[in-house]
Amino acid sequence: MTVADTLHAAIAHHQAGRLDAAAEGYALVLRLQPKHPDALHLMGLVEHKRGNGDLAVDFIRHALRFNPKWAEVHANLGAVLYDLGQPDQAAAALRQSIALKKDHYEAHVTMGLVLLAQGRPADAEASLRRALGLRPDAAKPRLKLADALAAQGRPADALAALDGMDDGEALTRRGTSLAALGRDDEAAAALTGAARLLPGDPGPHIELGNLHQTRGRLAEAEASFLKAADLDPDNVAAWNNLGSLRQDQGRTADALAAYGKARDLCPAMATVHYNIGTLHEDLGSFADAMAAYQDAVAQNPTHADAHWNLALLKLLTGDWAGGFAAYEWRWKRSGGEPLPVYRASQPWNGKPKPGRSILLFGEQGLGDTIQFARFAGRVAALGMEVVLHVQPPLVRLLRGLPGVRQVVSRTDTPPRTDYHAALMSLPHLLRLAPEDAATPAYLTAPTAARGERCRVGLVWAGAAGHRNDANRSIPAGLFAGLVRGAPDIDFVSLQVGPAAKDLPGVPDLGATVTDFADTAAAMAGLDLVISVDTAPAHLAGALGVPVWVLLPTAPDWRWGLERADTPWYPSARLFRQRHPGDWPAVLATVAAALPGLAKRA
Repeated sequence: MTVADTLHAAIAHHQAGRLDAAAEGYALVLRLQPKHPDALHLMGLVEHKRGNGDLAVDFIRHALRFNPKWAEVHANLGAVLYDLGQPDQAAAALRQSIALKKDHYEAHVTMGLVLLAQGRPADAEASLRRALGLRPDAAKPRLKLADALAAQGRPADALAALDGMDDGEALTRRGTSLAALGRDDEAAAALTGAARLLPGDPGPHIELGNLHQTRGRLAEAEASFLKAADLDPDNVAAWNNLGSLRQDQGRTADALAAYGKARDLCPAMATVHYNIGTLHEDLGSFADAMAAYQDAVAQNPTHADAHWNLALLKLLTGDWAGGFAAYEWRWKRSGGEPLPVYRASQPWNGKPKPGRSILLFGEQGLGDTIQFARFAGRVAALGMEVVLHVQPPLVRLLRGLPGVRQVVSRTDTPPRTDYHAALMSLPHLLRLAPEDAATPAYLTAPTAARGERCRVGLVWAGAAGHRNDANRSIPAGLFAGLVRGAPDIDFVSLQVGPAAKDLPGVPDLGATVTDFADTAAAMAGLDLVISVDTAPAHLAGALGVPVWVLLPTAPDWRWGLERADTPWYPSARLFRQRHPGDWPAVLATVAAALPGLAKRA
C-alpha cells in the first residue's frame, strides 16, 4: 500500500470509530513521512478521543508547524484546549483560525463556548450569532446562545432563541428560562418533558431541583437532586446543589458530606469550596471557613464573593490591612451594590491633595454610613474640602460632622468635586489600623431634659431586607418580658417600620421620627439604648449615648468575636449569643444587668 492508501484506510477506521486501528494507520504513515501534516493532525484528534489530551495537543501543534495557515487545524486545537479546561489558550487558537478564515463556523461556535467558560456571556453571544449567521438552522449554537443570554439575565431572549426547538436539551433550557421569569408551572412541565426525552441525563432533574428549592419545596428538591446523583454519581452539580439544599434545611452534617463529595469529584470547582466556606461560617468555624474561601480564590482568582467573604472574616478576626484591601471586591460581587459613577471627578488614591475637593459617598446600610462618617475628618485634616453624598435620612444628622463642608442627599445631584471615594474605603485608602477606630463621640444632638427615673430606648428589629436579618432581629415578645421585669425603668420604643407595632404598651418615640436627626434628639433624653445590630446602635455610639448591642453567634465583622466592648464606640457594651437562636439567654443577661443602671435623682 502507498502512503495515500494507508492514510485513507486509517481515516476510514477513524470515521467508523475504530480508534486503535486508526491510530495504527496514522502511526504507520508518520513512520514513513514524519512530517505528514494530515497524519499529525488526525493522530491528534484520535488521541483526544482516546483521552490523551496533552498528547493530542502535541500532535496538532506539530501539524501546524508544517502548515501554520491551516484554519481548520487551529480550530480543532482550540476545541481540544477547551475540552482540557484551558480556555485562554483555546481562545488564542480560535482567534488564529478566525483570522485565517472569517466564516469558519466551528471556530465561532467553539469560541462561544470558550467565552462562556471565561464568564464573558455578551462576547459569547456575539460569536454564537456569527455562527448562526453562517448556519441559521444549526442546533448547537442556538442552544449555547440561550445559555449566553440566560447568563446575562435575559431569560425572555433565551426563550426566543429556543423557539421551535423541542428536543430534550432545548426543553431543559426552556424550563430554566421559564423559571427565571416566574412561570413555574410551565417551567416544571418543560423540565419534566426534558427528563422523559433524556432518561439518562441528570440535567433536567438538577434544574427541577433548583426550581423546587427556589420555591421552598425542599422535599421535592431533594428528590430531584438525589435522582440526578443516582443517574450520574459523578455529577458535581447534583452533589453541590444537594449540599446547598441541606444547608438551607439546617442539616449541616449532611450538607458537608454532599459538598465534600462534590469537592472530591472536582477539586478545581471554586463554587464548591465557596459553599463549604459559607457552611463553616454558619457553624462559627471561622478558621475552616477562611481556608475554604482561600481554596475558592486559589481555583478562581476572580471569585468576587469568595474575596468578599474572606474580607469579612479577616476584619472579624482583626486583620484590618488584609481585610479592608479585600473589602474592595465588594463592587464586583454577585448581587452587590454597583460602584457609583461620578464622571466629573477622579477616584481618590488616599494621597493628600491640599486645596482639592472630594466627594465621600455612603453605601450599603444607614449604620455603615454613620460608622464610617467618622473618617471624613481625617480626609479634611489632609487639607481637602469634604462633601458628603449620603442616604436622605442622614443628611440633617451629618451636617454637624466636623470637617465636612457640605452634605447632599443621594437623591440629589452632588456638586462637582476633584475626587471621590466611598466612605467605607477610607480605612483602606488611609491605611488605618484598628486603634484608629477609637473615636470619641463625633455626632451631636440637642441637649434634652431628663426626669428622675431611668429611661431606656428599645430597638428589636432591623431592616427586613438585610441579608442577616433573620439572625440579628429579636421577637418583640422577648423585649416585653424585659419591660415587665424592670418596673423601675421607663422604657420607650425607638423602633421604626412594620415591627414598631409589635410591642404594645411601650411609648412609641419612633412614630414621631422622620430622619436620624429626630432619632438623635430622642436618644439625647435617654440613659441607655438597647438595640439589635442595626443603624440606631451605631447612632447611639456615635452620639456617645450608652448603648447595649445584642449580637447573634455569627456577628457582623465590626463587633469582633469575644469582646464585651468595642473600639468603635466607647459607650457601647456587647451582649453575645452563645448558641444560635438563643435570644432568651441574651435577654436574661440584659435583665440581670439593668438594676446596675444609675438612678437619676
